[in-house]
Amino acid sequence: MRVLLANPPPSPTDPDVRMVREGRCMQRVGAWTSVWSPLSLALSAAVLREGGHECHIFDGTVDPGGARKFWQMIDDLAPELVVLNVVTPSIVSDLGLADALKKRLPASTISAIGIHAAALPDECFAMASGLDVIIQGEPEVTLRALARARLNPEEVAGLSYQIGRQVVHNNPRETIKDLDELPFPAWDLVDRSKYLMPLTNRQFLLVVTGRGC
Repeated sequence: MRVLLANPPPSPTDPDVRMVREGRCMQRVGAWTSVWSPLSLALSAAVLREGGHECHIFDGTVDPGGARKFWQMIDDLAPELVVLNVVTPSIVSDLGLADALKKRLPASTISAIGIHAAALPDECFAMASGLDVIIQGEPEVTLRALARARLNPEEVAGLSYQIGRQVVHNNPRETIKDLDELPFPAWDLVDRSKYLMPLTNRQFLLVVTGRGC
């Protein structure tokens, strides 16, 4: 299936505010000296591609095209699964995007990853009727299981989902014991020239050797 994994573009009401969206780091871009590369999206895409799925990444944190380019990708790809990386400071606009996506793609599954959605799934579903699924915990294996189940969430561990306005929480999924089981991130799906170290302006990408805070 076609999958679009996205760091949402800035809010239409705050177009100059871009958010770093990686793990528990949820800050305005200006709070950091560099923009972090989208490791969670690249790892999830790599795992999904191992299952034979067609994956695309949109990083609204760095993409100058903003909302216009995002919606152009939506229209061009018509993804069957959209994965939004949502964060606390922009949760209202992020979930508003989920509603807009559902109107544009009524037959597609609109999902969310990120600490805020995982910690407050009922609140997020109440804010966004167009949000179908929330991935609890580590996203990679759960997204692969969701795609393998042809977007049928009932028996996929690590998911919360809503049917109508009823919210269902499946059993949690065990954490990944050995991160070496994950494939190399799908960095070919992003423009690496947009992730630069401060002062030196040299390109860089993230590496994670362990998980937890």
